[in-house]
Amino acid sequence: MKIKRTIRPQECAFSGCPGILVTDQDTVLVQGLKTAKPTGVDVPGHEALVAIPREMFDRLVREYIE
Repeated sequence: MKIKRTIRPQECAFSGCPGILVTDQDTVLVQGLKTAKPTGVDVPGHEALVAIPREMFDRLVREYIE
């Protein structure tokens, strides 16, 4: 798997920041802070929830719509 595109906050110049990574396998990876499971959400042991800034998600949506 190779990363084709990375979306990170402008103030972040390294890979330790939250980000959205578009791969060459037609998938999107999300790097963010691990978060506790919200009530009522069933997450299997092989999956995880991460939190990213809303502005990053909105930016990704805007870029794919245009």
